[in-house]
Amino acid sequence: MKFVLVAGASGYLGRHVVAALKQQGHRVRALVRQREPLWKRGTRLAPAVGAEVDEIVMADLTLPQTLQGVCHQIDYVISCVGSARSESRLTPEQLDHQGNRNLLIEAIRSGAPEKFVYVSMFDKHLPADLPRVKAKAAFVEELQKSVMTSYIVRPSLLYPELLPLLYMAHRGRIWLPTSAARQLNPIHGADLAAVCVKGLIAKEKEIDVGGPVTQNLEQIARLAFKVHKKPAHITALPPALARSWLRLGQRKQLMSFDRLHSEALLSGVAPPCSSETHHSLESYFKDYLASAFFRP
Repeated sequence: MKFVLVAGASGYLGRHVVAALKQQGHRVRALVRQREPLWKRGTRLAPAVGAEVDEIVMADLTLPQTLQGVCHQIDYVISCVGSARSESRLTPEQLDHQGNRNLLIEAIRSGAPEKFVYVSMFDKHLPADLPRVKAKAAFVEELQKSVMTSYIVRPSLLYPELLPLLYMAHRGRIWLPTSAARQLNPIHGADLAAVCVKGLIAKEKEIDVGGPVTQNLEQIARLAFKVHKKPAHITALPPALARSWLRLGQRKQLMSFDRLHSEALLSGVAPPCSSETHHSLESYFKDYLASAFFRP
């Protein structure tokens, strides 16, 4: 049994990581900005884990003074902290790079845990000058040059990032960028969490990982209509033309389109995780649609 610090424990992936660690009998210290969310189911269907964690520490990674002592007696650090692809009050440089750097400095100062597991992103097909790509790459470089043993997890698209399709399907039409034919293999948080936990004892230094099922965005759009039990109405347009059309009066559609037409869709197909732990996208869509969090 090891004592593991999970940074970002109240987020979608962080909750799944906590649950996976506890299933293996590890002790968990949750690093969060607020305690209360841990006791509630996550808005993107991650489990409530407040009753499972052994310790909770509140800190802000962008404020180094709040991190003193968070790694005391810790064997491993797993950081799920990063800026969302949607809007955030912090820039990728502030959170993905500097925030994680502050945690790394504190970990080293406390005596250097056995390993620092960092969840980055699958970026082999992404422009290097995108803010999130630059920020994450900068931290990975610092982590790998430090005295800390590290393990870098580079996941493909996560299931929650495809939720805009459910909302557009509910409104009757899904607008897709013309790049919708690009192949993707999104991954569920629980499947990715299993990869992160395996990283504690992995001999490799990093891993690229996606879900076991590969499909394109149009196929996923049809799946969104299927769970709604509606006929599929899909329109593919060049991004600039679609934005001009949607600005005429479909603000919510435009917001959903812009979230889909992002660097996430450029990431491509990552090596698949084991299908033994696979949670299907169709089941995830159905569960979200039936939850109180679906608010069209």
